[in-house]
Formats: sequence, structure tokens, C-alpha cells
Amino acid sequence: MTSFRQDLQYALQMIRKTPGYAAIAILTLALGIGANTTIFSWINASLLNPVPGLARRATFPSLKLEKEGWTRHQTRYRAATFEERTRWREARAR
Repeated sequence: MTSFRQDLQYALQMIRKTPGYAAIAILTLALGIGANTTIFSWINASLLNPVPGLARRATFPSLKLEKEGWTRHQTRYRAATFEERTRWREARAR
């Protein structure tokens, strides 16, 4: 335990002696850890754990506005399936 205390005292002494070098080293570590965390979070969210609705194409999440028989204030929304979205896209292309 005494060697750890001596190492810690030596590290603090060197930080006090050369604060510019210590600041650059700490900033470099902080940027590296931040970049690594950001990249891992993006890969984890997009590739390893995708959105549950997008994993199965048959249940592609979408909102469809149902207006038939409803007044302006009674509009409802419901989820549309992938097949409905495919039909809408084909109908729009014609």
C-alpha cells in the first residue's frame, strides 16, 4: 500500500510540475473515451439492437390517418403494416 501512495504522490508532483502536459494528456484521454463511447453506442443501437418494429418487415411501424366517417376533431391514427405501405407506394407510382 505504501508503494501505491508513493506512486500517487509522484504523479501529483509531476502534474504540478508540468500542468500543460498533464492537461493535454487528460484531454486526449477524455476525447478518446468519448469517441469510443459514441461509436459503440451508435453500433449497439443500429446494428446489434435494431428497432423491434424494423426487424420484421411484415410489421413495419407506420401511422395511417383514418378519416372516413370521422369529423375533424375525431381523427384516429393506427399502425399500418408493411404490405399496406407497399400498396401505397405502388399506387403513388402510377
